[in-house]
Amino acid sequence: MAKKVADVKEEEQNPIDQKIDELKKLHPEDDLFMVDFYYAPVIFKALDRELYSKVRKGLEGVSDQAQIEETVCDACVLYPEGEEYEALKKKKGGFCAALMDEIFKVSGFSAVMSPVKL
Repeated sequence: MAKKVADVKEEEQNPIDQKIDELKKLHPEDDLFMVDFYYAPVIFKALDRELYSKVRKGLEGVSDQAQIEETVCDACVLYPEGEEYEALKKKKGGFCAALMDEIFKVSGFSAVMSPVKL
């Protein structure tokens, strides 16, 4: 389960904490989250309505589930970047599928509570 990125005191920062701080400054309006994927920290932002609409438009006519998962992740993942991110996607076949589920959860695409039968 993804955890909301919390404030960390600067004197206690390790490299990942410094990256979190940097990303929070670059994305002050976004909700940022971190999840460990096979001991690799992955930092991503939640889909807001505008980004969700943009991603959906880019996927019009696409039916390949793997391409959909990868596009969602590419739009939201802030760290790792570049070759490190590409290597993680290639090394673990379920990376994008699992991460997309986490992105959707924190973006409000699953009910917080189970519905009650009336």
